[in-house]
Amino acid sequence: MNRGIGWVTASALLLLALTGCAGHEAGKTDTPGAGNTAADRLQEKPASSGTEMKQGEKSDPATNETVENSLAYYEPDLEIKQEAQEGKVVWMSGHVELVIEKSPKEVHALSVKTNGKTYSLKPEREPSSVEAMALSVTGKFLAVDLFQNNVGHEILILNLENGDQINLNQLASGKNEGVETIHAYNWSPDGSILAYAYGDTSSSSIAAYDFEKETALNLAEDAPYISTAYILWSTDGEVIDAISEQPSDQFKLHRYSVKGGTVEEVADVKREELQRYNKYRPSAP
Repeated sequence: MNRGIGWVTASALLLLALTGCAGHEAGKTDTPGAGNTAADRLQEKPASSGTEMKQGEKSDPATNETVENSLAYYEPDLEIKQEAQEGKVVWMSGHVELVIEKSPKEVHALSVKTNGKTYSLKPEREPSSVEAMALSVTGKFLAVDLFQNNVGHEILILNLENGDQINLNQLASGKNEGVETIHAYNWSPDGSILAYAYGDTSSSSIAAYDFEKETALNLAEDAPYISTAYILWSTDGEVIDAISEQPSDQFKLHRYSVKGGTVEEVADVKREELQRYNKYRPSAP
């Protein structure tokens, strides 16, 4: 009799244990990819300079959109139309016309017409082509991107109110000869600051200049990159992202705090994913 009771009790306990395990498994909720994706493994944290990754953590925007979704980028709203005339091409956007006098191989003269005024642009090097232009959101400053074959990009900044002209290459170097090339550039959301990457064919550094205050921003210094493909602004103007090459053929997104004076490596960016950032760069017809 005691043996029977013991056997029944043991069986009941075993059944209860099995039922409990099954209930525990049924109560689980699976999150797709939980613990396996870069976004799950590398959680971001908010910071005063925008959303940043924890130190030492990265995310790959080629496999997910953590970086791009974590920071809303400012997208310039500039539509440029082109009109071909005899011996010249005219780029038109709003109240601004960029007149390009050119031959098939080179540009001979450049001028800007705005609000009944005409200003002549004076590059240091004779450009082979005009690559893009970027108008600040205030409509006060115009950046014109000129390319010279086998040399690089020269950027001219024109104050559309008074005609003052600044050569960004010279500004970056502090010398008349200027740096060899400007890799990338972009206006801030409020239209006062131009962030840019400068250097030569094998080096690129990041800087920013406030054209309203006529002063350079104190950005954190980082080791020079090989090149920079994009300069991106957060919509609140507190963060500058630079997608730069370092080492060769490997692109990474570096995040600069405008006010905090810090920089960190945030993510790897695959070459085939670079085109997703085209919409944020300066425009051409």
